[in-house]
Amino acid sequence: MLKQFQKSAFIPLILMGGILFLWLLTVEYRHNQSLLASNQQLLADATKRSLIHRFEQIFASLPKNYQELQSNWTNYHPSFYWFNHQEQVFPPQATNTESFWGKYWTNVTALLEQPNAKNSEQLSELMQNRIATIRTIESALNNGDNESLRQFIRIFLGHKENYQLSVKEEIVSNLLLLEIDKKNRWSADFVNSVLFEGFQSEQNKIKSVFQLLIENASLFNREDVRRLFEQIEQFAERINLPLDRLRSYRSAILESNFKLTENHCQSELTVGQEFISRQLNTQECILAPIDLMKELNLLHDRLVARGQLNSTDAIVWDLNLLPEDSSQLTLKIDRPSWKAQEQRQQLFMIIKVIILIILVALSIYAVKAIQQRQQRKEKYIQLKEDFVNLVSHELKTPLSSIRLMAETLQKRLSKNLDGKNYPQRIESEADRLWLMVDNILSFNRLQTEQLSISRAKVSLKQLIDDIKETLPYQVIINNNIDSEYVVNVDKPLFNLVLLNLISNAIKYNTNERVELTFESDIHHNEQRIIVTDNGIGIDPKLWQEIFESFFQANTKHKKGFGLGLALSRKVMQLHNGNISIIQSKSEGAPITEPQDNMKEQLPFNTGTQWQLVLH
Repeated sequence: MLKQFQKSAFIPLILMGGILFLWLLTVEYRHNQSLLASNQQLLADATKRSLIHRFEQIFASLPKNYQELQSNWTNYHPSFYWFNHQEQVFPPQATNTESFWGKYWTNVTALLEQPNAKNSEQLSELMQNRIATIRTIESALNNGDNESLRQFIRIFLGHKENYQLSVKEEIVSNLLLLEIDKKNRWSADFVNSVLFEGFQSEQNKIKSVFQLLIENASLFNREDVRRLFEQIEQFAERINLPLDRLRSYRSAILESNFKLTENHCQSELTVGQEFISRQLNTQECILAPIDLMKELNLLHDRLVARGQLNSTDAIVWDLNLLPEDSSQLTLKIDRPSWKAQEQRQQLFMIIKVIILIILVALSIYAVKAIQQRQQRKEKYIQLKEDFVNLVSHELKTPLSSIRLMAETLQKRLSKNLDGKNYPQRIESEADRLWLMVDNILSFNRLQTEQLSISRAKVSLKQLIDDIKETLPYQVIINNNIDSEYVVNVDKPLFNLVLLNLISNAIKYNTNERVELTFESDIHHNEQRIIVTDNGIGIDPKLWQEIFESFFQANTKHKKGFGLGLALSRKVMQLHNGNISIIQSKSEGAPITEPQDNMKEQLPFNTGTQWQLVLH
């Protein structure tokens, strides 16, 4: 029982082992995938931090609060936007107020030329005084009186420092001061101070035209701002002053029309495809326009230079998710080597699983083969034991009969009594014993391939008649073979085949008389010998098994070793022929369908029809 359990447990154990190894392979694959994903995430996080650091650098160059913006208003490039309560503070925007420039500038220039001009009453008293000072400066400038010129300029600057005019009046008076120089006699430093840099007194900073315009652009409409910028640019070009900052502010004020939406200023750092923004407090927000794809390309180049990325790597960002809080950014690194590594891991996993399946299948096959071999071995041992027992019994039976009949015959002869049929019976039992021994020896020689055949032409009718003479009287042989029918066979071996068929008909027969019929035919260059007996018949399911060694079809009539038909088939195969059953029937059972049309019906109530084919 334990041995049988051990045998039956091998395959489940192999399957369990295969499942265990498959689980280990899965764990290893997932671990490798996790490591690869971790490396990808680490590099993506490092890249994300570098990008956010770049954004922080942009904001570091911008004012931290509104006070800082106001104190350094014109020092900042108009490349960002400052909003207060959803309204744009920087760069300043022109409004839709009424234009003042044309009429006002005409009145001022007229007053400069004619002190008692009609429209002078429209100007403030301080503005009239400022114009009067400019008139004296113009007179000194035309007369070439440099000493007086310096004195009047100091008066002009003192007037600007001590008297606060309106923004419009301050801008116009400064431009008017430059306008009186028709021959470009002002120095570049003086013009630059008036237009851009301003003047620094001991106590205060006197603002320039540019500073006043930028800080107060909302007081002018777009047309006035455009004319003022043109006027400033005209004076700056006379002395070749740089105009980049001027033009950038003009573009920002006149052309920029940025609208703040709910997508902007969502958090401390919000990233969009075309901007980054920072919410300073509940009222103020700063926004810097960027080209995100350009920034990503620059970041890629910097990381490649540092060795953090390969030149074939790509920074991937789902732009459809923008704008988004910087803490929620979903940035990925597309690295071809990672894809190749992932594909290799998948391929190795598939190969390992296939190898595992093959190994498990081979192991199961090997176990089954070993089990089948062991079963065959055990069956062989059992067959051997049965064969020994059978041989002992089968050989003992005729020997006992021979001895008993010999003793009886001896007693009768010693008393001068008739010997009856004891000599014939002794001879019959001896023949039976001889056939058994001959079958065993011939089968053994066939199994070890020690038996060779020597074919010769033999008269089949004569061969059957010779066998008929050795049979007991209760066996009837109907020899319907033509006297000229010749077969090319090994006579002793073929004689053994016929004897086995006759012996089976005798052993497996319940009739009072055993009867066999021999017929012949030639079909397509094949010699066919039909042997029909009146035995007990054979179940069609066993028609192939009966030709196996030691197989006996009828356990109720178990006689012999089960070697006769197996030996007969091997002999026929040595002759390049075969032996088979055409049809068979038993008492009370239907007639089985014949395998060919040679015989339509058995001539007996029960029996089997055999076919021997020779080539």
